[in-house]
Amino acid sequence: LVTGVQTCALPIYIYSEKQLENLHIGITDYRGNAWYEESTTIPSCTYYLIPIESFPQGTYYITIIQGNNFVIGTFIIY
Repeated sequence: LVTGVQTCALPIYIYSEKQLENLHIGITDYRGNAWYEESTTIPSCTYYLIPIESFPQGTYYITIIQGNNFVIGTFIIY
């Protein structure tokens, strides 16, 4: 579980020293509306940018899935 509060819409980055293949990234708001959805491979030692600067204020849920592994988090934009 990852949580965070952002006072402005800074981008979110994903980074790993290993290549992340078949990664699914999704961001929804508290109503379940999809704001970001991507399936990708991130090369090792590369920062992957998730642009959220256009998101309005609110509570969001991010899910990152790779096979049977996943991370779920929450962030708030004020």
